[in-house]
Amino acid sequence: MMENVDELDGNSQLNLPSVNISRTSDYATNEIGGESSDNSTLVEMLTEIKRLMDENHQSYHADIQQILEENNNLKQRVKETEFQTADTQTRLVDFETRLITVEDSVAGLGKVLTELRPALNESFVEKLNKRTDEIRDESRRYFVENFSKLLSALESLEKHVEYIEVDLQFLIEESNKRGAGVERRKQSTPISLIPREDKFDDGVQSDGKNSLGNSNLSKRKLPTSP
Repeated sequence: MMENVDELDGNSQLNLPSVNISRTSDYATNEIGGESSDNSTLVEMLTEIKRLMDENHQSYHADIQQILEENNNLKQRVKETEFQTADTQTRLVDFETRLITVEDSVAGLGKVLTELRPALNESFVEKLNKRTDEIRDESRRYFVENFSKLLSALESLEKHVEYIEVDLQFLIEESNKRGAGVERRKQSTPISLIPREDKFDDGVQSDGKNSLGNSNLSKRKLPTSP
């Protein structure tokens, strides 16, 4: 009694075929031969069944829309994280290139000092050499400190990507489970015309939540940055 959802792209519609109450009532009057009060009870039961089916359809559609929106948000966050990771790697390569340039400059300065050594006072040359060594040591220390920070930031981003991938996989599995539940409901036997107070699976639990358990989805939280 339910139409198929072609694609879960956020634009699919879940439409319930209308129930011709008057036609059913005529059939009950002509074929069953019951009293008018019995016909009214039958019409009320059919109306209630249609209302329950409408509520279930709306609930399924809302759940699917929520899953699609969260999937899109997670995909966007993954793209942003990948962009940040690529940018960090680019900055790291640029920093290494600049360090090589500094080391080359220091080496060139040492070569010049070596060539000027004969013309310079020995003590002055020693001071220049000492200062050159200090500059080299400072450059290396600066590189080591910042390189460690960049590696830490990169590891943090990688962990964040892993958390997002886990959440995305969870939502995909939940979407598949809910889709399977809708398919099983489509293939199940029609609902019997029984009074409201009798027990039958109308997809609504005693707490007002549908059988898909969408309350669990609303309580989930995305992981924070490590």
